[in-house]
Amino acid sequence: MAQTGSKAVTMLPVGNKTPWNLAWGIEPRTKKRKKPCFIIPVLPHGVFLRGKGFTLFEILVTFTLTALMIGLALFMLHPNLEKYRIKKFLSTFHHELTIAHGLALQTGKRTLFYIDPETRSFWADNRKRHNIPEDIEVRGENLKIGAGEKTTVVFYPDGSCGGGILFLKCGEKLWECVLNPATGVSIMHRASS
Repeated sequence: MAQTGSKAVTMLPVGNKTPWNLAWGIEPRTKKRKKPCFIIPVLPHGVFLRGKGFTLFEILVTFTLTALMIGLALFMLHPNLEKYRIKKFLSTFHHELTIAHGLALQTGKRTLFYIDPETRSFWADNRKRHNIPEDIEVRGENLKIGAGEKTTVVFYPDGSCGGGILFLKCGEKLWECVLNPATGVSIMHRASS
């Protein structure tokens, strides 16, 4: 503090009132606390002269780059989408077999699981039909062949089933679904080539 005449004057450091301090509204401390004061900094000429919003050119460039990135992402994910589609089919197929087994146990009646090569579909009794993709071949061993060449798996109320093996082939990949005749449980696994 320096004294000039009868008043005491507080000397501030030279860098205390920098543009950064002004931008953040920081003022030197005084004894009496003031409400926060936010001061808008004065920026160089021309920074805020343009109106608010985007130009048509900026929007077109943004949409073009977004479309390009989406296209590249889909191109990179295409093999994974094919794997997902096959995995989803296998999961649905096995799930429907399990549902048919559960329906036989729950209702106390014989339940049938159908595979129709003509319409390329499969379903359990009184349930929704599911399509078999064109590139997947389904065949069975030791299973009943019903009317119209439908392959049928029979599940009985005591938990057993007709037994057999279902083969699901997609390209070079082969999966086996083994049906245990005593328990009616279906186990799906990748067959060794």
